[in-house]
Amino acid sequence: MKQKDKGRKWATYIMGGIIVLILLAYYPVFGSYFVNYDDSSYVTANSHVKSGITGDSIKWAFTTFYFYNWHPLTWISHMLDVQLFGLNPMGHHVTSLLFHIVNSVLLFTLFRRMTGALWKSLCIAGLFALHPLHVESVAWVADRKDLLSTFFWFLTMLAYVDYARKQKLMTYLLCVLLFILGLMAKPMLVTLPLLLLLMDYWPLRRSRWGMTDLAERQHTHRSALAALMIVIIMICSVFTNLQTRRWHDSVTLFRHALEVTENNSLAHKNLAAALAQQGNLIEALHHASESLRIQPEPLEYVSQGWLYLQLGHYEKAAEACRNSIGMAPHNNDKAHFLLGVSYVYLDNYQSAVTEYRFLRRSNSSYVDPLLDLMNKAGMALPAN
Repeated sequence: MKQKDKGRKWATYIMGGIIVLILLAYYPVFGSYFVNYDDSSYVTANSHVKSGITGDSIKWAFTTFYFYNWHPLTWISHMLDVQLFGLNPMGHHVTSLLFHIVNSVLLFTLFRRMTGALWKSLCIAGLFALHPLHVESVAWVADRKDLLSTFFWFLTMLAYVDYARKQKLMTYLLCVLLFILGLMAKPMLVTLPLLLLLMDYWPLRRSRWGMTDLAERQHTHRSALAALMIVIIMICSVFTNLQTRRWHDSVTLFRHALEVTENNSLAHKNLAAALAQQGNLIEALHHASESLRIQPEPLEYVSQGWLYLQLGHYEKAAEACRNSIGMAPHNNDKAHFLLGVSYVYLDNYQSAVTEYRFLRRSNSSYVDPLLDLMNKAGMALPAN
């Protein structure tokens, strides 16, 4: 009994050490910002989420399929963060990091209960906690659904282990409830029942495959294996810390994406938007143009046109807007507006009037801004 208690004591210390390593590896998130890749749709520009926890926002969370998914618990978690922290990105990142820490502890507890193998379970938890593949889920606010669904995934597995051993109805119902909650965080949990079937084969049948079992059959010294695992976990910690730094903000993220990929139109487009927001219009224009070279899109032509306007290149701005309209002739009011603005600065009265009339027929919200600009430029509209 004393040896068993000693093992548990050491396990607690080592799990505590893993949590410290998580904090050291992920501390850059405390100073990270939102990024312009889905964070706006999930948080910063989502009026329902920005309203915090209200009756209307809860109703919306349970009834919407906004952004291609039904995951009300994910929406509610973002709303709760806004309720607590507003739009301070640090609070949102801290919540994600806490979920990752809890998930790491749950994974250790799960494998400890399934296998009874204390040290092997700690190794698995350590690799999960510190592998750089998890950086995206922790450092990207919009990927909260991954952390939340993993939380319920592990809780469901824990409940199933208890059910398989005790065969109690209440435990089974708890398992079903946790599974449903997981589906409400991310639909990917539909695959979980298949994993539960595999658990019936291993480890609940206590079958043996894997590196540690092979090492035991080959009489590998346990201390050597432990040293190897420590080295692997420490290496993972370093790479995780480096990868976390790359999620500091949109510019850092998409600069890195361009360093490690080729012909990445999405990275060029998002980097252009981030640079424009910082006021770096010349470099933003370069990346917007690169995005269009790789994959022409009507909305990106609009962005290119806006950048040309800000830099005073009015002919090029008009050309970009015409390209956008050519690709998307309908529901493209912003392109027509920017085209009209370009014509005003080019002193092309008749073309500016044509764009104004088009916007007026469309009942566009851009009518008044264009009219104000035309009036300031001395372009009086004809009576008809």
